[in-house]
Amino acid sequence: MQFRWSKTIQFRSRPFDVPLPRMKDHNLCPVVAIFHAAQSTRQADANGPAFVFSVNGLLKPLRVINLWLEYVSA
Repeated sequence: MQFRWSKTIQFRSRPFDVPLPRMKDHNLCPVVAIFHAAQSTRQADANGPAFVFSVNGLLKPLRVINLWLEYVSA
């Protein structure tokens, strides 16, 4: 997977490659998960957040810190 922008590469000076292992016939395959996320959020803004989820028909950005805070406060 290639990113052209991140918090550390803010001016698109170089791409940032993240290798994803393909785990054939495995429920936790990251490649399948990325494709599934892209398919389920086709109406999302192409220049918006990379990961979004639907809440009552509205797309909300997935913020990992929020998920972590929910986990540690439970």
